[in-house]
Amino acid sequence: MHFLKSLTTLFAGAALMGVASAAAVNTKISARDSPFSDLGLDSDFWGTMDNYCRGTASSKRVVSSLQARATAPNGYDVVSPGKYQGSFQVITNGGAWTDFLVTCYGVVIVGDTTNAVAKNKFLAHFYAVDSFMDDLWSELSGEVGKQDLTNMKAWVSLPDISTAPPDLNRDNMQTVENKMKDLLKGLTGQAPTARYHSMSDASDRVGDIGTMQLNYADSTVKIDGQDVAFGS
Repeated sequence: MHFLKSLTTLFAGAALMGVASAAAVNTKISARDSPFSDLGLDSDFWGTMDNYCRGTASSKRVVSSLQARATAPNGYDVVSPGKYQGSFQVITNGGAWTDFLVTCYGVVIVGDTTNAVAKNKFLAHFYAVDSFMDDLWSELSGEVGKQDLTNMKAWVSLPDISTAPPDLNRDNMQTVENKMKDLLKGLTGQAPTARYHSMSDASDRVGDIGTMQLNYADSTVKIDGQDVAFGS
């Protein structure tokens, strides 16, 4: 009898652990945002966007020699496609930099804090595939949300739809652009400052086209090598 009672207790405990584990998994899944996948754009569109991103074996893009020479300023952290860099408030040396924003989206978020070890400066490179953009948005917005920042501001470097190759659906690109702007406004409380980078390989383009950088000392932002004041 005692054995049966112990066995019943064991199974009951295991069942409760299973319920708790399932709840934890469900919480983790529900915490992941999928704003770009939820747009319902077809896989052909995202596949074409991917084709023009850096580093894909199937890329149809002919890279201009001028843009290929773009290099990060000395002391700056290079942010790879699909990644973000967050910096503590106390850090004032160097900055963050990314390049090759073709069909990709560059984002900077800064905010005020009195906590020297809070992260208040972020630069992200959104690789133009819906699932990758979802993942990075979940990571970035989650990290920003933990810092208890005030007076948040965002900048975004967007593909210039007027320069899109003919095999890219421009209406779909506009839909993605609108979603990115809405997400940044929802996170920071105000509309982001936007600039547009060319997707064409004009022979007279300069090396900084498709670059974005954030200075850690004063939180100033450059897009395509040009200073961009917030709200301008």
